[in-house]
Order: sequence, then C-alpha cells, then structure tokens
Amino acid sequence: MADATLATRRRALPSLHGAAAMADLFTIVCALVLIVTAVYLAAIEGVLGVNINLAITALAGVGLGLFGLYFPRYSRWSSIVAAVVGLNAILYYMDVYSNACRFNLEMTVAFWVSAVAAGGLFTQVFFSRKLPTLHSRSTSKASTNGDAAKIRSRVATGSIVMYTVMIVLSFIALVPFFWMISTSFMTLGETINRIWVPQEAQVCNYYTAWNSVRFNVYFQNSVIIAVFTITGLLSVSVLSAYAFAKINFVGRNLIFTLVLATLMVPDIVVMIPNYLTISGQIFPIPMSMTNFPFFEIGMGRGFSWIDTLPALSVPFMGHAFSIFLLRQFFIQIPHELWEAARIDGAGHFRFLVQIVVPMSRPAILTVTLLAFIGSWNALLWPLLVTRDPLEWRPISYGLQAFNDEAGTQTHLLTAAAFITIMPMLALYFVTQKSFTEGIATTGLKG
Repeated sequence: MADATLATRRRALPSLHGAAAMADLFTIVCALVLIVTAVYLAAIEGVLGVNINLAITALAGVGLGLFGLYFPRYSRWSSIVAAVVGLNAILYYMDVYSNACRFNLEMTVAFWVSAVAAGGLFTQVFFSRKLPTLHSRSTSKASTNGDAAKIRSRVATGSIVMYTVMIVLSFIALVPFFWMISTSFMTLGETINRIWVPQEAQVCNYYTAWNSVRFNVYFQNSVIIAVFTITGLLSVSVLSAYAFAKINFVGRNLIFTLVLATLMVPDIVVMIPNYLTISGQIFPIPMSMTNFPFFEIGMGRGFSWIDTLPALSVPFMGHAFSIFLLRQFFIQIPHELWEAARIDGAGHFRFLVQIVVPMSRPAILTVTLLAFIGSWNALLWPLLVTRDPLEWRPISYGLQAFNDEAGTQTHLLTAAAFITIMPMLALYFVTQKSFTEGIATTGLKG
C-alpha cells in the first residue's frame, strides 16, 4: 500500500528529464528574471504601467512554464501562449521606452536584461519538446562503444579544418548584420566616428524612423499584399502540382515542360506584358468594385487595376518554381495511399487535403517562405502599378523614401532597414527546420 502511494506521488511530480522539461524550466527562468526587473524598475523609476505589464507577463510565464512542466503532453501549447505573452512584453516595453531615447547606466542595464528575458520568453517556442524515450540498459551499454567510435571518427583533421573555415566565413557574413544593429542604437556623431558599440542605447532611433515616412502604412500594405499573394500562390501551386504528379491526363508532360520553360524567361521581360494586361490595354478585365470592411481591393477602375490590390498580387499567384518544387515533393508520396483512399471512397480533392497536404508540410512552408520574401522585397513592380505613394505601395518603397529623406543619417537608416527585414527574419526562424527539410528532400524517392 505504501509503495502504491509513493508511486502515485512520483507520478504527480514533474519529470525534470527531457527536452520539454528543459524548455519549460527555461520559460520559468525568463519569467523570474522579468519579475526581478519589474521590481527593480519600480524601485528606481516607478513607471507603473511598464512594471505592471512586466509583472503580469512574468507571472503568466511562470504559470505557463509550470503547466507545461506538470503536463508534458500540452507543453507545446503552453509554449505558444508564452511566446505570445513574451512578444507582447517586447512590443509594449519598446513602445513605452522608445520616447525616452537615452537611459542612464541603471536604466540601460535594466532595459537590456528585461529585453533579453522577454526575448527568451518569446524564443522558447522554437525549442524542441520531444518526450524522452526509454532504452534498456543492455541497449545503452551496447551502443556506448559504438557512439564513442563515431565521435572519434568525426573528430578528424579534415573536419577541424572544414569547421574552422565555416566559422570564419560565417563571422565575415554576420559582421555587417551586427554592425547594422549596433549602428541603429548610435547617435549621428558615433556613426561619423565609426565606433562599433554605442555608449548609450538610442532606442528612439526606431521610433523616429517608424514615424518619419509613415512606416506603419507601408508595413500594413506589405502584410496585406503578402497574405493575398501567398494565399493565391499556394492555391494555384498545390492544385497544379498535384495534377502534374498524381493525375494522368492528355498532354501532362508537354504542359509541365512548357511551365518549366517559363523559368528561363527573365522577370523583366514579362513585366511589360503584365503591365499592359492589368492596365486593360490588351483585353478588358472585370469592371467592378468590392469594398471590404477595412480596405478596398478594387476589381478594376475603368477597365484597369492600377492602384489596386489585385495588380500587386494576382500576377504573382502562378509561379513555375513553386509548382515544380511541390510536384517533386508530391511524387514521393506512395501511390498505394491513393489506392487505399479510393477504396475508402475518397476522391482526388479529399486525398489532396487529408493526405497529401499534411505530408507535404515542409515543401509548402518552403514555398510560403520564398513567396513572402519575394512579395516583401518587391519594389519595381509596385512603382509601376501604383501612383499614390500611400495607396498600396509596400514597405520597400517606404525604405527608399526614407533613404531619400534621411540622407546621411546612418543611424536612422540602419534602424529603418532593420525594421524592414525583421518580419523576414522572424518567419525564417519559425520555418527554418521545415525550410531546410523541404529543400533537402525534394526530388528524393525512397
């Protein structure tokens, strides 16, 4: 009876082994650091709003970390909520203190400690949370000598030289990026003197850059354009790739060859035909107006899509490389699954939605990431099809306009540049594993 009670108590306690437990402990540590920071800020500054926000965020982080620790099965969901809470702390903290611009030494230390803790609370969602697997003692003993031999075989002279070269090249590639971040927190005098580390963090550089040329308008335009473009591209690419991979129809190989041939045509060549098409000079396009609750997409103004959302999204909803990438991934799916689905009464669309798409998540995320980068960085095409600077022009135009306005103010230009690339970096870190997996496994059968 005593042994059963003891076993029950042990099951009630959280296990401190495994990646999930370590990630949840990291969440709790970051939340505790935020609590200490909130108390410290209340003591030296007494900024009630920020202290309450940080305290609530910290308490939520502790609660979510303990929840994930006691219930490992739901650790991933608690980590997502904790990441949202941490992101809220970062945005709120930056917004409140951006107007302060300069901090004294104590405030600077408190700012960076709380920023690192809030960033840790946000980034913990990317940690692995695989539950530990149990192995027998005989298996572990038998694999010990093999693992040691593998480790010794990896540490060779060639590997050391290769890793050394990779580290040096990575350092060379990352130096400009870190210089941009460091410069964005400097004063104009510090950038002229070409120092590497600012003496005081000028957080207001981001606030000034954001409000100078209405970055919020361009940012909103870019998000809407990217969402519409990616939605249309995935719809067209997934359906086309599935047809080329799994459906036998007359002329399939010929049509797919013609689609691949379009990859050889430079984008600048098709830019003029696309412009003539969306401006209604080749054939009339639908002339109607559709008003949404928050914005107007405008399906044609006098037989023209100029200064409308379709002009910036529809021409990029069909891309040969996306179709090719997904088609090569769909081919790897065994044909036996389709036969089993047919026996169960499923058609092509149900098989695509329930079987093919879930199995092709890495390839779909890869296409999504590439489409987002292309849409976010677009500049020449939006300049051609938009006339009003604030109508539908994206954030890349905002950065160019700010470059013309700011002139030689390098610290503001680097802050604006970092604001521009921040969404791409965030999306890449979220989809990094699936991106590399989708590229590495595409076209490999086995």
